[in-house]
Parts: sequence; structure tokens; C-alpha cells
Amino acid sequence: MLLRCKKSAPAGDYPKWRQDRTSVDRDRQDVLYAEASAANAAAIRRLARGYEADPDRQRDLLQEMHMELWVSLRSFDGRCSLRTWVYRIANNVGASHVVRSRRSTSRLVDLETLDARISSIPQNLWQHGAVGSG
Repeated sequence: MLLRCKKSAPAGDYPKWRQDRTSVDRDRQDVLYAEASAANAAAIRRLARGYEADPDRQRDLLQEMHMELWVSLRSFDGRCSLRTWVYRIANNVGASHVVRSRRSTSRLVDLETLDARISSIPQNLWQHGAVGSG
């Protein structure tokens, strides 16, 4: 997942290690993750709660958000604040979670169930065009 921040501040506003626009090494990635997760743990947790109501799936989503955050910090170049980066990653993971959840909860019905539902509709609704005119 590649994320680019829209705003770009002058190079002098960033610490020396952020001025180098190359990917950060593994140690720097770990340091950034520790900083980001400590500073934004409550916000990430709130996002996970907002995207998932089930506590077990919420924990899974929170874990996925943290994993994606750690992975994404390899390409963090400091053109936006770390807080903005964390929020965007967590938000994108949450949105993807919702899309996956909707896909997995199929609304398909077998033919027998459909026939039973149709036969339970009063006949006079069919005659007046209230059903099936859509």
C-alpha cells in the first residue's frame, strides 16, 4: 500500500533522517512504529471500534491496522506528520475491512427460500402492481 501525503513542508522542517527521501532501514522502521503506536494507540483503537462492532473481529482489525502501519513505515518519508500517516493507514485498513465484510456476507438466497417468500406475499398486492413493478 503506497500512501503519499498531499502537503509538503520545506526540508528544513524535518529532522535530518527525514530529509533523506529514501526508504528507512529496518531499525528506523521499528523506532517509527514504536513512536507512532505509542502516540496514537487510542486513536487507532477508536477507529477499529468505529469500523467493527464485534469485539473479536475488532481485535483482528486492530492487529491488521498495526501490522499495515509497521509495513507502511518503510516508505514513510516525512512529507506529512507521523500522526497523519498513522490515521490514513488505519483508515484505509478499516475501509478495506468494511468492503471485505460486505463481500463475505452474501445476500444470495436459494430458490426454495425465494419461492417461499414470494408465495407469502398477498395475491392482491400482485394484482394492483404494488409488487414487482420496480
